[in-house]
Amino acid sequence: MRGQLLRVPGVADAHVFGAPDAVWGRRPVAFVERDPAFGALAPAAASSALADAATLDGPSRPSAAPAASRPSAALRPPRPPAASRSASAASSASADAAAPSSSHSSALAPAAPTAPAAASRAANRQLAVAVREHLGPRLSKLYRPKHLCVLDEFPRTGIGKVDRAALERRYDERIEVERVVLHRIKMPFSTPFRTPKGTLAERESVIVEVVDHAGRTGLGECVAFSTDWYLPETLDQDVRALRDILAPMVLTEAFLHPSEASAAFFSDPRAAALPMACGALEPALWDLYGKIVKRPLWQLVGGTARGGVAGGSASVPAGAVVGLGSPSETVAAVRRCAEAGYRRVKLKVAPGAAPAAVRAVRAAFPQLMITLDANQSFTERDMDDLRALDACGAAWIEEPLDPRRVPQGASGDLFSRLAKLQGALCTPVCLDESIARPRDLARALAHPELRCYAVKAAKFGGVQPTLDFLSMAEERGIDVWMGGMYDTGVSKRLHAALGTLPHVKAAGDIGSTARYFAQDITDPPYTADRGFVTLNRAGHEHGLGCDLNRAVLARVLVDRIVIER
Repeated sequence: MRGQLLRVPGVADAHVFGAPDAVWGRRPVAFVERDPAFGALAPAAASSALADAATLDGPSRPSAAPAASRPSAALRPPRPPAASRSASAASSASADAAAPSSSHSSALAPAAPTAPAAASRAANRQLAVAVREHLGPRLSKLYRPKHLCVLDEFPRTGIGKVDRAALERRYDERIEVERVVLHRIKMPFSTPFRTPKGTLAERESVIVEVVDHAGRTGLGECVAFSTDWYLPETLDQDVRALRDILAPMVLTEAFLHPSEASAAFFSDPRAAALPMACGALEPALWDLYGKIVKRPLWQLVGGTARGGVAGGSASVPAGAVVGLGSPSETVAAVRRCAEAGYRRVKLKVAPGAAPAAVRAVRAAFPQLMITLDANQSFTERDMDDLRALDACGAAWIEEPLDPRRVPQGASGDLFSRLAKLQGALCTPVCLDESIARPRDLARALAHPELRCYAVKAAKFGGVQPTLDFLSMAEERGIDVWMGGMYDTGVSKRLHAALGTLPHVKAAGDIGSTARYFAQDITDPPYTADRGFVTLNRAGHEHGLGCDLNRAVLARVLVDRIVIER
């Protein structure tokens, strides 16, 4: 078979060995080293809008605002050296249902810059397709590879020979999923939560559980809402995509690294159109992979344990969110947050009474880091309110402008409107739901005045696209922090792990789930003690650092879908 593999254009080297197979006894497994020239010639399928955004790095890229005019300087300490953004720069290869495949960049190299890494993943996947097409008519099913793994380069021994033992060890750490379970849950809020877009009484979401060939599990969470009140993608759409597209894809492929799944998902236009569905399953593979290689997720993504916590734990500062209320109600809620140790408190604001509530909070807590979230409730006609909020010394204001209410004479492009508003405010304008789809990111990045982003992994399509964006943000000097979606301890742990990355400076919306729900569906429960989240406590050292609390899950479960091989 090695001879057949070497005949495929783009294959620089190959290694084939036998592996146990439940049906045939043993089947071949093939590793392929990609010729770099193949990546240069193959058209790279973008895994997200980051490929489009990368074009801004060329000669036509808008120049960055002068340092003195950047409003978010308070959030920008000296930048640390760039850290690895994942365990490796991974990529994916497609496979037919009978023979899963995988691809991966060098296991020893740190993540490459965004555009090259994405191109590498796409090229590896395309080469796997070419190899499959070449072998199909030439070999019987028994002799075709059970799994095909494409790498940028093979590991070598000290004398330059292929390290076959290292390749086979890599295969032993593969992600091979045999079952995907979708747990649809509905959790009532302890107290209805008021936002500028409406009052939330309950939260419906889907917990994604993957089970591998060795019985190990990984968890993810679909945080889309039941309706399109917040984003155009809805929970029902994502459940169908998970059941009919993404889960079958995972069940018929094997991956050497979870970032390969991102390339696999985004190679299918049906899946790429629903990033929050991708962002529910792909993180479950990261959790599973952490358990396979026995490492916590925060280490896999390149984070640092800033608090000096012993062992594999990490401590992450958390922020809290306070809903709309009167000045006295808001001050009382913020006081409870401050007494609980939260370092940052976000206030929901809307036209009308918001300035009075924010002024009252600032007067009561002059040293507290306050941020504002308007949920797209203002227009340019509300400049008096916006200027009043601007005078309150908030670290940023999220999404001030309503995209559906465009004043006469104003640009129809929301990002142009936000950039113009930024010129009138000292408070940084922060982007969140205006980036409803990955393609919106390139449009936003075309406005260098907008230099603050709330990061929610689901909207990017998972962990790897989020890491790609964070790497780009660091290169451009963009401020980032981790957002929240009224989520359970599964999604919150994911964002807390991403919050350990060096470029993420401010405390994220990753406070205790007890602020919203009477019980959490994770074991141990997700908590923020004295304003800090501790990840991977003793007994849960690997992956996300939690399991499902089956008793609580049973009480809030509304549907369960099992997809198996």
